Amino acid sequence: RIAQEVPKEQWGPPVPPEVVDLLNKTGCDIFSIPINTTSAPQCIEYMTNTSNWEEVKPMSALFDERTIKFKIRFKVHPLQAILKVPQRMFNTEPFSERATYLA
Repeated sequence: RIAQEVPKEQWGPPVPPEVVDLLNKTGCDIFSIPINTTSAPQCIEYMTNTSNWEEVKPMSALFDERTIKFKIRFKVHPLQAILKVPQRMFNTEPFSERATYLA
């Protein structure tokens, strides 16, 4: 893909073998961030399969954030991702905030 977009004389150093290995195992191109869900279905499939997750850590909120986030480290290193949990999954959350405020 890079060869089609960038002339060869502008290429930098060769891609390290571990990056090529990561792409072959997971389908994730670490040079294309954020990952495009339509052009990288193999990567999305790898990341959404929880058996490929090695570690999940909750992330602390910065400032006044209300979004719940987790940092996921995958079994194939150094691949990591941040999982943002939609608030619609917590339908009572606004009510609990209001009750806490009034208490």
